[in-house]
Amino acid sequence: MADVHLGARKYGERAFYDDIFQAFEESIEEIVKDRVRALVIAGDLFDSPHPDNATLAFALRKLRELTSRGVKVIAARGEHDTPGRREPSPLDVLAEALEGFHAPQPPPGLKLTSAAECLKAIERMTIIDGKLAFMVYPFFKVSVNERRDIFRALAPCYERRAEELRSLGLSVIFTGHFSLDPVFTYDAIASLTELPKARYVALGHVHDRCVRCVVPPGRPDLWYAYTGSLYPLDVSEAERDHKRGPLIVDLSGDEPVVQEVSIAVRRHVVLDAEVRDPKDVDRVIRAAVGKVARAPNEKEPLVHLRLKVGVKVPSSVVELSASRVSGERGLIIIPHITRVSDEKAGAKALPERGPEPLDPLDVIKAEVGLDELTSKAILDLIVAASEGNEEAIEKALERLASWPKSLESLRRLAAQ
Repeated sequence: MADVHLGARKYGERAFYDDIFQAFEESIEEIVKDRVRALVIAGDLFDSPHPDNATLAFALRKLRELTSRGVKVIAARGEHDTPGRREPSPLDVLAEALEGFHAPQPPPGLKLTSAAECLKAIERMTIIDGKLAFMVYPFFKVSVNERRDIFRALAPCYERRAEELRSLGLSVIFTGHFSLDPVFTYDAIASLTELPKARYVALGHVHDRCVRCVVPPGRPDLWYAYTGSLYPLDVSEAERDHKRGPLIVDLSGDEPVVQEVSIAVRRHVVLDAEVRDPKDVDRVIRAAVGKVARAPNEKEPLVHLRLKVGVKVPSSVVELSASRVSGERGLIIIPHITRVSDEKAGAKALPERGPEPLDPLDVIKAEVGLDELTSKAILDLIVAASEGNEEAIEKALERLASWPKSLESLRRLAAQ
């Protein structure tokens, strides 16, 4: 597994938080059924280096279901759950609490110019379980160019360690959280030929699923895989149709056999629309989502509505309309607003007009000093209360209660 992002609250929607919990829980159930020897998490188990207590407790409880059965859990650190250099990681908490959970990290102050020191650090980054040897690559919170330099310095030492482990008759699994050329070249820190000669390479960071066997020049077959994100976290991921869930890898034969375990997640839909007049917002949103039908016993589909919005349309009007239509249609509509200018503006000068109407969202943010997510939730609460919509009221209150910054802001206001 990789890129689980436990604790994520994207766009202020509680649905993401709960859905990721459920997807992880179902993944653990499937792993238990398959009676695996070990679980590799290739980075970003958590969405933040400081997960809330409920998220940390949930991860601890679910992973204990594996470690209590003798399943080793080997976790690489990722971009999202790696804290600053002097801060403890939530993975350290899990390693302290769970026997059988490993999240190794090189010692502080590692001298990359010393091969002996690097080899000693990589030995520390190796977990051996029976005939399996897991080599974990650390995540460094530095620039991409610095990460590339570090990988080039450590790669020969990882190769020497892999050769040593193979000579002992062990199957070597290499895992880390980074982009690989040619899978994703934008922030790749290594190429295929720079990877150690491992039996299998489990990677994270790229949210697309990719399972490949290649034959680099002068090297044995290389099996590597990105499992992809466990749950679609944004619009671009919602458009991808790869399976969600862990990969079960059988290393007992001559070559790895990779089985995809499919986890059912909430349906995500991506739609496009355009609106230039505030009076048309409701009509446009209703028309855009009109064909999205909720099946019996289905969770509310999550609709990413990409809206091109005219300059005269306040954001709050769009947000409130989306919230209202969501309640009516049994959907979760998330508007993604892109501002567009009036097409006729370049043809002739606009007549003088009075000041633009104030955007309530901007007023709350500026005058009351609240963040955008809290402001949106309060606006939703106002609309729901005015309409007497108890379900929408409950949802708005739940969003406020689940966002620590909202609670902090509301306590501050109450004390004034």
